[in-house]
Amino acid sequence: LQLREKNMDIDFQSTLSIADTVAIVLGCIGTLLGIMNIWKSMNDDRVKLLVLPKTAIPIGHSASDVDFCIEVLNKSHFPVTIVEVGFFLKGTTSRASIIEPIVIDGGSFPRRLEARSSVTVYLKARKSGLDNSVKCAFAKTDCGEIRKGNSAALKHFQSF
Repeated sequence: LQLREKNMDIDFQSTLSIADTVAIVLGCIGTLLGIMNIWKSMNDDRVKLLVLPKTAIPIGHSASDVDFCIEVLNKSHFPVTIVEVGFFLKGTTSRASIIEPIVIDGGSFPRRLEARSSVTVYLKARKSGLDNSVKCAFAKTDCGEIRKGNSAALKHFQSF
């Protein structure tokens, strides 16, 4: 491009020096890294729970009628307190909570989970009468966050 102003030719292609080009490139890189850092910071502040329904097979001295479990893994970067574990029911927004969860380590609920730790809640699912009405498993934190989980084991449980 050329611009004529007061009988002077200015060539814009020659006005950008190598230093200017490097400054623009570094500015773009800095902006991109800043945006990525903001996204990572916001992501690190979220509650991240993995709720995984599983089939339980009792072996040894465990209760023989325990047949199902829900594992809750805290994938957050901070501790989270789990206050409720259970199932959402099909066709409703209702929850079926496990009132007296069976925990192998003898711990109680509410349960504080450190970062990257988990708890597994066992139950006597066949005796509960929930087989066909279960939509998915859930875990609720003390701050009201609810995370859901599904698995092939839960689909198998639903088929009985």
